[in-house]
Amino acid sequence: MPLLSSAILLRTVSLYHLTLAFYLLTSPSIISTHPLVSILGASLNIPPAIPTHYSASSSLSLSSSSALSSPNAATGLLAIVFAYWSLTDFTAAGLRDEVYHEFWGAQTPMRMVFLFILEAWMYLTKPDYTAVTRGKGGVAEWIRNDVVFSWGFIELVWMFWVCSSVQMEIDGKLMCVG
Repeated sequence: MPLLSSAILLRTVSLYHLTLAFYLLTSPSIISTHPLVSILGASLNIPPAIPTHYSASSSLSLSSSSALSSPNAATGLLAIVFAYWSLTDFTAAGLRDEVYHEFWGAQTPMRMVFLFILEAWMYLTKPDYTAVTRGKGGVAEWIRNDVVFSWGFIELVWMFWVCSSVQMEIDGKLMCVG
C-alpha cells in the first residue's frame, strides 16, 4: 500500500496548479524569484526567466523587463490554463475506482513521457546564456528558462509518484481478488 493514496496526491497537484494560477494572475515575479526555481536553474545552468545578476565581462544584453516581472496577457492566459487544469484534475480525482484507475493509469504515463521529453530537450539544447542574447534564438528561447524547467521537473516528480501509487493500488486490489 502506498504511503499516500493517489487521490490525495492528485488533489495536492490540483492545489499546486491552482496556486500557480493565482500567482501568475497576481504576481508572477514571486514564481520566477522563488529559491527552488533559482536553485534548479542555476544547478543545471538553465537561463533565468528574469535576469538578476551577471558579471561585467558577460556579453549578455538582456532587458530588465520580462514576461514574468509583472502580470500581463501571457501570464493571465497561463493562469486560466492552470486553473482549468486544476479543476479538471480535481474532478477526475473523484471518479469511481474502476474508471479512476483506468483513467489515471493511462494519463500519468503520458504526462510523464511529455514532461520527460520537454525536460530532456530543455537540458540538451540549453544555450550558453553568458554568450546568447535573449530573443535572437527564436520562440524556443522564451520557453527555455529556469521557471519552465522547474515546473516541468516538479510536475514530473509528482506524476511519477502518482503513477507508482496508482500501480500499487491496482496491484493491491488484484492481490485481494486473487
